Amino acid sequence: MSEINKKQKFLAAFGVVSADTASKRQREIGKMLADLELEIEKLPDGDWADQPRKKYGGNVDSLTQELARQNAQQLTDKQKYAACATIEVRIKEIAKKVKVLVIAEEQIDGLRQMAPEELDKLVAGKGAKVSTPEDQGFMVAAIRARFDVDQMYGDLSSNALPRFYKALKMVPEDHARLNPMLKNIKRSKQSDSSDYVGGVININAGETGPWKSGRLKYSDFEGKELKLDHFDAHTLHEVGHAVDDSAGFMTERLRNVEYGGWDESSMEDVRDIMLAKLEKKWGKRLDKNLLKSLVETALLGNFKLGVDIIRKNQARASSMSRQEVLDHPATKDADAVIAQFLIDFQDDPDSEEAQTAFRKRFRQQDYIAKVDKADNTKFVFMSQIMNGMRKEKARAADVAAKLCDAENAGPPLPEQSVLDEIEKEPAFQWASAMQKDFWFAGASVIEASAWNGYIYHKDKKWWKYPAAARGMMVSPYQFRSPAEWFAEIYAVHMLRKLPPSRLTDAIDAIKPKEK
Repeated sequence: MSEINKKQKFLAAFGVVSADTASKRQREIGKMLADLELEIEKLPDGDWADQPRKKYGGNVDSLTQELARQNAQQLTDKQKYAACATIEVRIKEIAKKVKVLVIAEEQIDGLRQMAPEELDKLVAGKGAKVSTPEDQGFMVAAIRARFDVDQMYGDLSSNALPRFYKALKMVPEDHARLNPMLKNIKRSKQSDSSDYVGGVININAGETGPWKSGRLKYSDFEGKELKLDHFDAHTLHEVGHAVDDSAGFMTERLRNVEYGGWDESSMEDVRDIMLAKLEKKWGKRLDKNLLKSLVETALLGNFKLGVDIIRKNQARASSMSRQEVLDHPATKDADAVIAQFLIDFQDDPDSEEAQTAFRKRFRQQDYIAKVDKADNTKFVFMSQIMNGMRKEKARAADVAAKLCDAENAGPPLPEQSVLDEIEKEPAFQWASAMQKDFWFAGASVIEASAWNGYIYHKDKKWWKYPAAARGMMVSPYQFRSPAEWFAEIYAVHMLRKLPPSRLTDAIDAIKPKEK
């Protein structure tokens, strides 16, 4: 199909060709969208979820639909013109980015044939700023060719592109060009958290000038403050994640004190520590099971939420007797299904065949529909009963024995004044703080929380590390997790701000799996 026919088909699909249905201005915008669609088709397709062709193609689809909606509305000429002007601005923004990437595609194969040193000279000749689409396209192609990056897109500004090239040249050849986990680069001008996810580094480092923030202060291992360029530090930090991911560097060095001494912990570990801290003062004043429940629920959120959960669970457990639950029509129906299931699959109730059969037979929503929603406490409690039966494939009597009646509700909560006193305990304050970016809590707070020489906190999971490891600090963020510990040190080291050591030698010697 010719380009002209493609355009006509594209425009007709959204009703923006006919003079009877669209103004001249709308037709102009429709043609701009069609032209942009054809340019986007020149970009390579791929399986990267956020890759440019899909990203910008989706943008064009959205703008085309917006134009079609305007065409269907009763708008004045002035309103149409204003709406088209807004779309045109967005079209030009996208077209500029697409043009750079198309130029890069045209040059990439040739640049890949060049020796690295030869390519470095060409890039150096462009200087610290590339202003034209042609030079920007060259720089994108040069970065992809020199460091074997599959795709690169986003806010690829005149200053950022030379900076990316320079930053990637700071790291060993194995860490960039030969690293299979450094596949794609996306850059945004917004100042936000950059990240690395499955081979894609997202650099949200703001403008390319230095960035000052109290939350991201750097120092060398001796405590001397370092002034690092934010853009370079972000980029090298995320490259560090790709290096660690490919080589499994930190995974192989858990519990090694030379590398932070990191180890996995758990809510149960922290719970036991808290109970030990609280035992002396509260062990005789509160029931041990209640104190344990307060601690466990606090570790799921915060103290007040924990108290609320306990109170609601006690109310529900006391709301229905076991016999009431067993006599309820919903329970009888569900129990009959489970009883037959346990007979039919008594040999292997956990087999794949049994699991499939159970999902088809146990129709939880049908059973819940028989419970009166007017009594919310009973409705929620019966939902818990059904959930228990479904998850455990257990008979109603067994689940009810665990959840029903006052004896299963646990000891009553004390007076509110006592709860307020408990909440002020350092252990509960610690429980709350170490689940909220504890690595930024301040050195005195963090170090005071140490228990048997270890600092505990929760990121996506529970971690612990020796308090003594904080003597080798380049930034507070370093102590979020083993991955961040490595990435922060990696960035500072690649900027040549750390003295040589066994650690820096080990980082330089990392050999990621080759592409």
